[in-house]
Amino acid sequence: MRPVSRSFGTGLIRVLTLTAALLGPAVVLEALRVAYVEPLPFREPQDLVVIGGVSQPRGRDYVDLLAEATTLKGATLLRYGRVTWNRLGGSRRVDVLETDHMTLDVLGLAAPQGRYFSRADLKSPRTALVSKSLSEQEMRGGLSAPERTLELNGSIYEVIGVAPEALARFGAFDVLLPRMEGRSYGLPMGDTHSFLRDLILARKVPHASLREVEREMKQLQRGQERPGFGHSMVGVRGLQAVLTNPALPTLATLSFAALVLLLLSAVTIGMLAAMLATERAQEFAIRTALGATAWRLRAEVIRPWLHAMVPSILTSVLLSTAFSRVTRSALPSLGEVRPYHAESVLLTIAIGLGLTAVVFVCTLIPQQLVLQLGFANGSQAPTHGGATLGRWLGMIQVALSVALFCGAAVATRGLVDQSQRDLGLAREGIQVIEMDLGEGRKPEALRADWNQLAAAASVGQAPVSFGTTLPWAPASSWWITNPTNDLGGMVGVTRVGPSFFSTLGIRFLQGSDPFSSRSETDDVVVSDEVARRLRVGTGSVVKVNGDFRRVAGVVNIVYDPTGSPSFRWPQMYLMANAGPRAEASVSVLMRGTPREAQALRSRIEAALPHAFVSPPAPLAGLIAARLQRQRLGAQVLAGYALVASLLVVLGLSAVMRRRVAQRMNEVGVRLVLGASPSQIDRTMLGVLTAPALLGTGLGLLLGFRLCETVASLMSWAKPLDPSVYLVSALFGLAIILLASWPALRAASRARPADLLRQST
Repeated sequence: MRPVSRSFGTGLIRVLTLTAALLGPAVVLEALRVAYVEPLPFREPQDLVVIGGVSQPRGRDYVDLLAEATTLKGATLLRYGRVTWNRLGGSRRVDVLETDHMTLDVLGLAAPQGRYFSRADLKSPRTALVSKSLSEQEMRGGLSAPERTLELNGSIYEVIGVAPEALARFGAFDVLLPRMEGRSYGLPMGDTHSFLRDLILARKVPHASLREVEREMKQLQRGQERPGFGHSMVGVRGLQAVLTNPALPTLATLSFAALVLLLLSAVTIGMLAAMLATERAQEFAIRTALGATAWRLRAEVIRPWLHAMVPSILTSVLLSTAFSRVTRSALPSLGEVRPYHAESVLLTIAIGLGLTAVVFVCTLIPQQLVLQLGFANGSQAPTHGGATLGRWLGMIQVALSVALFCGAAVATRGLVDQSQRDLGLAREGIQVIEMDLGEGRKPEALRADWNQLAAAASVGQAPVSFGTTLPWAPASSWWITNPTNDLGGMVGVTRVGPSFFSTLGIRFLQGSDPFSSRSETDDVVVSDEVARRLRVGTGSVVKVNGDFRRVAGVVNIVYDPTGSPSFRWPQMYLMANAGPRAEASVSVLMRGTPREAQALRSRIEAALPHAFVSPPAPLAGLIAARLQRQRLGAQVLAGYALVASLLVVLGLSAVMRRRVAQRMNEVGVRLVLGASPSQIDRTMLGVLTAPALLGTGLGLLLGFRLCETVASLMSWAKPLDPSVYLVSALFGLAIILLASWPALRAASRARPADLLRQST
């Protein structure tokens, strides 16, 4: 009877190996199902298209313009944003989706409760629908409750229904509002956290192709363009592709890594099964001679793996729950990713049964050797075949693990480089407070709020500045032209207050800060990219949306942390709260500690009790949060590489234990003849040298393919970085030494007298 501790250890190894094999597919299968198999929750989703590049028609509405198209059955406009909800007990920011009366008809949806918008609601928007979650949490009495009105941005809206949950596929929202007829932007909104901000969605006629729809959209756009302003880039894409394509690079990386991990697990399971069958080869031969069938013997070997499959499947599904949440947060366009979906669980079970088939096949090879070669006089010939099989499987293990490590190293190196690269502004020591003064209010009231905000922020020693948004996410885009040479283009506009550039550490390459004097000015500050494109400098006159303005300074480029180093977003800075428009969304920036930022927030709340003021957050944390999707790929690859290391150690250690056990008599003789422990180690390792080197080389080739996939996700990753492949090769060799170390220590520390006594 085997010792309990050994049986427990062997069973734990089986569970860990199967769990490692099933975890990768369990995480990826549901995401792949949602992306490619599950249809969109709309009527005939294959006919839904997204139209880009069609500008706001002058004097008309989008719906009326697109109604002229013969290739479309209907069109609608969606826009996401955030507004302030004023209620008893305070205010909060809520996500808002602006739609029109055609939205549900185009998508084939219906309001589950109440009514939807009519064309009349677009003329003077004062109605609203709420999401199901907001209705259940905040309006417990339903639509008949007294609180069926909402105060949003200072305006009162009547709640007339509950919005369909399927609309959340385009992005999370709390409230549905009608957009203003004839305008692309009905309600002024702050920055949005949705992945789709403005969306023209249409339903094409079934027989029309995307090319035909795009051709007709170009004709409509050309008919409303003004001479001298160039042509808009019109494009038409299927809705399924629009929602799925952002997740494709991440899904491709996760799927490829999961496949490699699954193959590695299958190889490890095969090695363990083959080694166990080889150890019991003599027992199998005796029982075969006594009448036991080969099927019965294989069934006994496979039974423990079937027992281990139950806890392995449960563990992998439970662990995939946490990974699925991360996947959903990083890939919101996929919608809900549920790890407990029946199809995904059944596929996971099928993969587990397939791995037990690997055990069945690998026990067949040693058994055939037993039947063919026999055990005459205790011959060890059958074990030689098992050892050879183990060496080849070990080579495959090393190749797959090195490939995974290459991908993880490239992803991690790219993420670290991107996180630490120069973005053109300071990261550390800056706190950010997002606030909303109540959009929709009169400009005079907003200007008074700005003055109170400036007074509250001036108390204390820490420098405080303001901006309509952070530099890498311009609030809007304006057309800027050099009147002397007609060079122009669209640039992102950020309105900023005093000390904005000094607080963020943005450097002036030419000129000085025109906003530091706090006196209202029409001067502009442009980034170096804009200055070079327009061939302007300090003192030059530019035309911005038809108005002439003076360039007071040129600053360094501020990069988006999610973009590649070569991508530059042209930027222009205007004075906040200047001109006829008063901004309601404000980013308060200060240099100081979190405690100082919290004190500033308290002063602002006391001075502006009606405003929404978010808790302070470090700018470095906001930058890191924008790399969430890239971090997901790097973390999963790193986790897979660690699991691969565990599998290689389990498999190769079994090979080395068997190898050392076979040659213990030889070890005893060598020790008697004066061999040193290091010589014994080199002798034992010699049999793995060729498979290890070959496996490392194959792993580097496979790793290069994985690195190319990673580079498609991270445009700044370096798939040809020599240091990555050097470290990966050393990693593969280190894993071999780690797996071999226990068996080598047992051989080198053995006493020659005991070994020779056992051989007699």
